[in-house]
Amino acid sequence: MLEWTGALDRTEQTTRESRILSRPTTPFTDRLEEGRNIGSYVEGPYSGAYSIEGAPRLLYSRLEWERNRRGAVAAQLRIGAEARREWNDGIGYQFDIARPPQASPFNGTSGYDRPRNFAIIAPLATTGAYVDTRVATRLGGLHVEVQPGLRLESLHERGWGDGIRSAQLQPRLVTQISPRPWARLRGGVGVVSKAPSVAQLNPAKQFYDLVNVNRYTPNPAERLAVITTFIRDPRNESLGLSRARKQEFGFELDGGMRRGAINAVWFDDRITGAVTLRREPTSLQRARYALADTGIGTGQPGRIVDPPLSFDDIPIFLDRFANGGTLRSHGVEFTVTLPVIPALRTRLEVNGAQITTDFVTDDRNFGPANRLGEFQLDTGIRWVAYYEGLSTTSTRSILTWRLVHHQPDLGMVLTATVQQRLGESRQTFAPTDSVSFAGYLTRNGTLVPVPAERRLDSEFRDLRQQRASTIAGRFTSPDDWVMTLQVAKSIAGNGRLSFYVYNVTDKFLTISSGGAVRALPSSRFGAELTLPTTGLFRSAQ
Repeated sequence: MLEWTGALDRTEQTTRESRILSRPTTPFTDRLEEGRNIGSYVEGPYSGAYSIEGAPRLLYSRLEWERNRRGAVAAQLRIGAEARREWNDGIGYQFDIARPPQASPFNGTSGYDRPRNFAIIAPLATTGAYVDTRVATRLGGLHVEVQPGLRLESLHERGWGDGIRSAQLQPRLVTQISPRPWARLRGGVGVVSKAPSVAQLNPAKQFYDLVNVNRYTPNPAERLAVITTFIRDPRNESLGLSRARKQEFGFELDGGMRRGAINAVWFDDRITGAVTLRREPTSLQRARYALADTGIGTGQPGRIVDPPLSFDDIPIFLDRFANGGTLRSHGVEFTVTLPVIPALRTRLEVNGAQITTDFVTDDRNFGPANRLGEFQLDTGIRWVAYYEGLSTTSTRSILTWRLVHHQPDLGMVLTATVQQRLGESRQTFAPTDSVSFAGYLTRNGTLVPVPAERRLDSEFRDLRQQRASTIAGRFTSPDDWVMTLQVAKSIAGNGRLSFYVYNVTDKFLTISSGGAVRALPSSRFGAELTLPTTGLFRSAQ
């Protein structure tokens, strides 16, 4: 049997916001291309209004051939191909460049954002080809199912017709054994991949507005601001698919309504090449000029004299997405359904999970933002330390208790749900002492590693500081819970009316210091009405 499936998803998104912001007297340019420009000065409060108008689109197509064979050994074979394309037709992030929605002050290096049209962003295109088979048979008293499969996933440069940017082969094997009709053992191992998002593949260009001349006089007519705009593209051409290796093993015992049921799954997922945001240093050259015709009282702004007198190296940082993370999640999930209590028409279900997550990144850390800002602006600072080696381990347990009560005479079901958060903690591992720096960054954007045995040398004494931007240690959160109630009633024509209340007690989330914060949504309620349409459009006989 040959089957084709297609889908087109269209969504419209609109966000508008306006805030009153204030900035000190600042040299300003609205240049959209690289080059030198005579700027102006802006200052004081203004309305930082902006709009984001997105029109995300998704096109999906799948062609699959399937063949089934019956008998003592039942088999199913599937061969297929998929194609997926995501893009955005919206006009994007729009605002008046002279009134940007950024509240952070301009530091004479990093420029303000510019408007961006989403429609010119390259699409995300992937294709996949796969084959899998499922075989089921009986071996003695055991019912056995085996499902091996293989998939080739490809991420394309721009569209389906362009070259392949990244590709991965994904094998998998799933097995299920049933010694009894009410008992099953399951296990699986395989590889899956995840493509970066459209935004990660196509980040906005970064603007750097370097101030060459900043002559601010009492007379506005004599002021002179000269700014050179540089544009850098933070796209990472090597950014590709993340690879996840998944393993799980579980069992299921199903005794029906009278005896209850229990199932549990142990899992271990490891993602390599997870997408992280990496700060990559480089530098720009800022020209220094002599000025002419700058006499006080002339009413003229003066002029710069070419060629420049000198150049300064200004370090900058490109925020670039990279496959730089390793993420492992392992733990257990289980569900216990107790037998129904006939006299009360009530049953209790318990769902739980215990998860440990380990994250390791190869990204570099350059210390606190204020120290980096000083390094960029002060040409007397020749270097700044950088750090490596950071990992985190997080643990969390979640228990969900669900009590379900039936009133068949009234066609009503009442459900009370309590979700508990237990044993939540986060531990950060990183060296933080004064010799934990891995090297230093020069003003021309060069990374120079320093061997551990040389970090106590006198020439590096000004680099020996505590790693202030990273707090290592273990942090825990107290156990807490939240409750939800739902009432559902059947109505005429197989319809249903339901009413729910979330966070019944309007709980705040307890924090480790003993206080409480509004980390959970406040109490809220809602109603839902479902009516079947059967018979509404029946033609008259």
